[in-house]
Amino acid sequence: MNQIREADIQDFSGIYHLVCLLEETQFDKDDMHEVFLHVIDNNTIFVSCENNIITGYLVLSITYQMHHCGKVAEIIELCVDDAYHNRKIGTTLLQKAQEYAIHILAELHILLQKSETKRCPSFLCAQWIYQYALHFHKSHKKVMKHLPMTSFFLSAL
Repeated sequence: MNQIREADIQDFSGIYHLVCLLEETQFDKDDMHEVFLHVIDNNTIFVSCENNIITGYLVLSITYQMHHCGKVAEIIELCVDDAYHNRKIGTTLLQKAQEYAIHILAELHILLQKSETKRCPSFLCAQWIYQYALHFHKSHKKVMKHLPMTSFFLSAL
């Protein structure tokens, strides 16, 4: 069973492995460690673990934005190991981000990049997150605004 928790420094190797798989490249480990330290110091990272193995991660950036007149929690990265697909890990990570946004009284934004890899064509990722967003909208009766299939805004308030 997967456990969702906030990431810590010891999770670097597992997250590094997933990033390299996602981007289909081998990043310099020292450079990535430096980036990881910056990201973990300035954002909230949630990881999914099964038997002490990182099976997925989500990076949530918390900012104050003038054009929203308040606090915004933006999901800027979401990745699940191919070997663990179809186990609702991505959905569970999104739910954790949603709960966290509600807890800190922030709007939750899901940002989708247009970049594409063989592992996750952007259309499939967008379709999956769109379905999650619609489910959230229906189950929570909240207002959801759309941008042209690249971003979704979910009100967590």
